[in-house]
Amino acid sequence: MNAKETQTTTSSQAKMLRGSAWMTIGSIFSRVLGAIYIIPWWAWLGSAALTANGLFTKGYQIYGVFIIISTAGIPSAVAKQIAHYDAMNEYATSIRLWWHGMIATGILGVISAAVLWLAAPLLAAGDSRMVPVFHSLAWAILVIPVLSIMRGYFQGVSDMLPVRSPSWSNSLSGLFTCWHRCFSS
Repeated sequence: MNAKETQTTTSSQAKMLRGSAWMTIGSIFSRVLGAIYIIPWWAWLGSAALTANGLFTKGYQIYGVFIIISTAGIPSAVAKQIAHYDAMNEYATSIRLWWHGMIATGILGVISAAVLWLAAPLLAAGDSRMVPVFHSLAWAILVIPVLSIMRGYFQGVSDMLPVRSPSWSNSLSGLFTCWHRCFSS
């Protein structure tokens, strides 16, 4: 192996290690914030906390299925292909692939959100409290698939900091909002 190949391998390994470190730190940070979030949430909801938690659990299971359908593994495929084409210096192909992924997941997101919204009474299985839960989750399904493609792009170019940053800011804003509402009233 010559000096240039050694330097490229070292640089690639350092980039991968740095990306893995950001992903690990971000994951731990988000989980800690999630645990801290629970304390004021239960205090805020008081006697309704158990019921609210049950509704959340029921809604989240269906929501998870719709997220899987609306992304259909496309973000992982985009990440892999972007890494492949970028390694061959075919950046225009990477951007075109990313754009087609955005369109595909955007369409799947709209269809999945519409189905969840319209099927909410059926999915609620007679529990009228679940209908607004499904309606609120349908809005998230419009956005999550497109954000997943953005994440796939950044993973493909081995830049993990933008992948974890939205998770941190989302967790922090949710935590501060919850704490503020819980303890300022």
